[in-house]
Amino acid sequence: MTEPHIAPDDRVVFRAFYRPDTVDAASLLERIETYLIERGTSATVFGRRALNDPSLIFDLRKGRRVTRRTVSRVEAYLAREVRA
Repeated sequence: MTEPHIAPDDRVVFRAFYRPDTVDAASLLERIETYLIERGTSATVFGRRALNDPSLIFDLRKGRRVTRRTVSRVEAYLAREVRA
């Protein structure tokens, strides 16, 4: 998502939209990476099963920030899978 910004010379430029409700996912990604290694699951399969987002892990590795709701959903998925 981007939001327009008017530059001083009246040009319209776009900059990334920052959502204040996002968090850094470094610790979450670390837990996911451990899970992937232990279970032998691919990043694509994990993302699709956890959030229906096959690019989730690849995006997290590139620094994607996530909402608290997303963190909760991934943690719930991990909890379910660990019990299974």
